[in-house]
Amino acid sequence: MTVEIYLTDTDTDTGQITVIRKDGPSVHEVRKEISVGNAPRGSVKFTCNGRDFVSNTSTNTVSELDALTRREAARITVGSGPRGLGLVPGERYLLVSNSGSNTVSIVDLESRTELTQVAVARDPRHMAISKDGR
Repeated sequence: MTVEIYLTDTDTDTGQITVIRKDGPSVHEVRKEISVGNAPRGSVKFTCNGRDFVSNTSTNTVSELDALTRREAARITVGSGPRGLGLVPGERYLLVSNSGSNTVSIVDLESRTELTQVAVARDPRHMAISKDGR
């Protein structure tokens, strides 16, 4: 079994995602770095069809990663200081908690655009979305 682990490299803020791949029971690991916006934070969110997303806190963007090529496919502008990400069931919309603007961005993943920002409490970081979308 092949396992890939995506890590946000926050200690140097080089704008890199590190991918570690382990093939089968062996300890052989292949390291690949993906360039994204500056200061990637939080976890990488994966869709069922191989689209991956990570927030870039310093550049107020979300990077879309292509899991097959291990490259940045697009960069979406959102609110200030994006941190947490949540995929709405159906995987058409991405929610982004913006700790710098006290908002949550609603992003349309088909058009790769921010639709709106909703005001929330101070310094939002992480979120959970139930399976029924609440």
